[in-house]
Amino acid sequence: MAAEQTGDTTGFDRTLEEGDANMSMSGFERHFVALSKGKGSGFQDISGCSGADAIQDGRAAIFADLDNDGDADIFSTTWTQGAGPEDLGRPGHLVYRNNVGAEQGWIRVTLEGRASGRDAWGAEVRVTSALGTQTKVKMGGSGFVSQFDPRLLFGLGEATSVASIEVKWPSGLRQTFPGVPAGTSIRFIEGQEAGEVVEEQRFVLAGPDTHPVVKVPGINLKRGRKMRRLRMGPVDQPASAYDKQSWVKGEPFVVNFWATWCASCDEEMRDLQRVADAHGLKVYGVNLDGDKGRAQKVARFAEEHGITYDLVGLHPDDVEEVFRKGKIRIPLSVLVGADGVVVDIVEGWDRTHRNRVIALTRSP
Repeated sequence: MAAEQTGDTTGFDRTLEEGDANMSMSGFERHFVALSKGKGSGFQDISGCSGADAIQDGRAAIFADLDNDGDADIFSTTWTQGAGPEDLGRPGHLVYRNNVGAEQGWIRVTLEGRASGRDAWGAEVRVTSALGTQTKVKMGGSGFVSQFDPRLLFGLGEATSVASIEVKWPSGLRQTFPGVPAGTSIRFIEGQEAGEVVEEQRFVLAGPDTHPVVKVPGINLKRGRKMRRLRMGPVDQPASAYDKQSWVKGEPFVVNFWATWCASCDEEMRDLQRVADAHGLKVYGVNLDGDKGRAQKVARFAEEHGITYDLVGLHPDDVEEVFRKGKIRIPLSVLVGADGVVVDIVEGWDRTHRNRVIALTRSP
């Protein structure tokens, strides 16, 4: 549904039930990755250390060995807020390259049906090795408009081979094939007595871009430029009384844009408070709630989350000084050096972002 704004004088209040293109469609749910701890031992949350803990609204995720190195990588599509000509260049797809466990044993099974149909959807494959028996089903569709790698990848751990491979085809035919060495990609064709080894070329997926990005799409502030002066003031005063802010001089600081309706701002702000307490960092918390009841909402939020750094309001006419065409994207933190120059612009929040703020406190 189209975004709709209320008649509030600040231009920040939102009618959430009617939708809002500037906000998360999924409540800023974090991406989640779990690691199996072994048979019967459950799973471990490794979202943060995996690097896949992102704030973007995910719409589909697939597992596929994109570089043919024997482990599953992740490809994720995301919904970009306020999509349009002004947002061209914003990342809409994420690739997470997996470099963990590729030294372990594995085999890859490709199926080609005959009586079952060429794709052999629904076929069951059982691989028996020193680890025991693993079973996988070739599925046609693995999530929201998405499809996993149709090649079935089996991890073997320290095993150097598999004892046998059994295929139950959708037609009802069952075939058992002899084992193969670890590190083998093999194709089975329905009805044929033996499999065919497939030669697959390995390659290296491109890593993250190490060149500094000066401009963040959708944000009018730029790295390497002086932090703009904004009209700000106490949240319990009208915007007409706000003056341009004189930032702290001679020391680094953070300008954090937030709102009480932002589901992930609380975690970010608690972390910023801890860094401020531990390192003496100056933080400006620029609130983007509407005028109606704002002072009470901000005071309640600050008390509940233990926030003691400065929480101020922003003049509505200065919204476009920060957000292109006034499309608010939060949480957003602007890291500014002691010389008043923008060092970094952080969208969302995770442990890596917190470490970047800590590094700012240690910069000369």
